[in-house]
Amino acid sequence: MQERAKRYRLIVCLLYRSWTSDKTQDRRWHNAGLLGFAGIAALVALLVSNNAVKYAMLCVQTGAMYTTIPLILNWTSEVLSQPTRKRSIAIALVNSFGHTSYIYGSFLWPSAEGPRNLKGFAVSTAVLFLGVLIAALMPVIASYLPKPQPDVMLHGQELFVAGEEKLEKQDK
Repeated sequence: MQERAKRYRLIVCLLYRSWTSDKTQDRRWHNAGLLGFAGIAALVALLVSNNAVKYAMLCVQTGAMYTTIPLILNWTSEVLSQPTRKRSIAIALVNSFGHTSYIYGSFLWPSAEGPRNLKGFAVSTAVLFLGVLIAALMPVIASYLPKPQPDVMLHGQELFVAGEEKLEKQDK
């Protein structure tokens, strides 16, 4: 019964973390914190030999990583908001990179290595801490990207700027 209560507390904490990210509009440190939390869980699972602790840390790691997924997708669409083609390509690349785990997962977690799974936990730890580094540096990287421009549509020689009620003559 206590194990179930611990799991529910973890779920509530992770949902709260997503809610505060939306409320504060802070994606950087929420992503870095959740990925760091998952990385610490993977590191503990790597270093201990007790299977119960490994299982608990694997649950924590999985929960923190799954909580990070919508935050990363939301952050990607916010950072690369203009133009819409760039945003859609960036989200597709983030999804594609995330789905590569289906390919390499079978090589990192072979059944012959279980229950130690040294290779799987080591790579997971490294990738999660790399994610922390990327999340912390992303605003610096994004500052070098072009600033978003308003959506514009050309109508002959006139330029319509979304949100304005009138057409303006194009400067040429």
